[in-house]
Amino acid sequence: MPELDLENILKSVRLQDGGLVEIHVLDTSFDDWAAVVTCLQEAGYVTSLTYAGQRVTGGLSAAMFTEGHDAGYTLEIKVGEQQTWTTGLYSEDAIDLQGDPRSIKSSTDLTEVVGVMNLISTATGKTVVLLPETLDPKNTRPYLAVQR
Repeated sequence: MPELDLENILKSVRLQDGGLVEIHVLDTSFDDWAAVVTCLQEAGYVTSLTYAGQRVTGGLSAAMFTEGHDAGYTLEIKVGEQQTWTTGLYSEDAIDLQGDPRSIKSSTDLTEVVGVMNLISTATGKTVVLLPETLDPKNTRPYLAVQR
């Protein structure tokens, strides 16, 4: 893999005009989601599921996904000391984790994000991108992309 220019990527994330940042994977299935959660947990990341703000016990299931942006279930992933990435389970078709760009303050923080992206790519076999918050990820220029 070519060396990433972490400082320029970090600068781009810092300079974005409001909004969140997203870790995004297109063309996924429930099996991809399940593989990602398992892979993250096995790597030591803390994941949690909530429904309408209440913690849910047990694992991820296909019944948790709804079509549309009014999802009742939320997946949360703790990354490093200060980052939390979340997603509503609104579709099995795309993994779309949102994070606060203000929590990506250093190259160490960005390296942690890249580590999560690598795990997701390994679990899915797909390209994973980091991009500014968007409703059109296919046509939004990413800050970076990884493919294992």
